[in-house]
Amino acid sequence: MTSNTTITLESSGKKGKIQLKGEMSQSHELFFKRVLHFTALQVYQLCDLLHLNEKIAEQIWGVMKYILSSEVNLVIGRHVEQLILCAVYGVCKISNSPLKFQDIITK
Repeated sequence: MTSNTTITLESSGKKGKIQLKGEMSQSHELFFKRVLHFTALQVYQLCDLLHLNEKIAEQIWGVMKYILSSEVNLVIGRHVEQLILCAVYGVCKISNSPLKFQDIITK
């Protein structure tokens, strides 16, 4: 029988929830909380450095939450920072923000 675990994260005044399928031990839950916290900090720090508005930052955070909860296969063999860079580029690209991948990397 599988149950769902919901992890709530609050970082920099932002609140995020992520729902994971399956039973988790306390150590697994702590690991996911730390990954979420680290990811949130990295996303908002990078968005601040790139002078991205709050709406785009929220969209990037939403993409990262989706990846970490539903597309776990994307995480395997990659650093979270790589996924964040790609999420920033992708969200900026579809929102018509003039940002080059080189600009993201140099920040």
